[in-house]
Amino acid sequence: MNPISGLPLIGDLFGLLDEAADRLGFALWFRILLGFVYAAAFGYLVAWLVVTYVVPWAGNALRRPVRKVAEGLRFVLLVPDWALSRAFRRAGHIPPQVVYDYGGVVMRIVDRIQEVTDRGLPKLAGSRAAPPWLLLVFVAFWFLVWGTSLPR
Repeated sequence: MNPISGLPLIGDLFGLLDEAADRLGFALWFRILLGFVYAAAFGYLVAWLVVTYVVPWAGNALRRPVRKVAEGLRFVLLVPDWALSRAFRRAGHIPPQVVYDYGGVVMRIVDRIQEVTDRGLPKLAGSRAAPPWLLLVFVAFWFLVWGTSLPR
């Protein structure tokens, strides 16, 4: 059995192609070479589809949910600030400066998260212009990672 047959998504189809090539009398080394070419072509196609369609869509689709999560994070992290301030004021005291500093830090962190989201995620649409060599690097990396997971 050819090692390419163990790949997820394409292994079953390649297994059928490998059986057909075996029946036609192709040598094992040639069938393995064809398997790597087939897997590389499939990997390039998947990488192209992801970079051209999925990543730009995700950049636009994730913008609003990330902002909502950041606002929820702000709310949760400011609850201690609010509780301490309220307790001090009810006791007739001014809250210590550390309470105000904590609230300021939380506000700045969440504001930065939202800035990065607003500026960064829409730029993912530029992934459509990714050069083909970058996709080839991705496929080569995929082969290296897959190669390390083969049984010895």
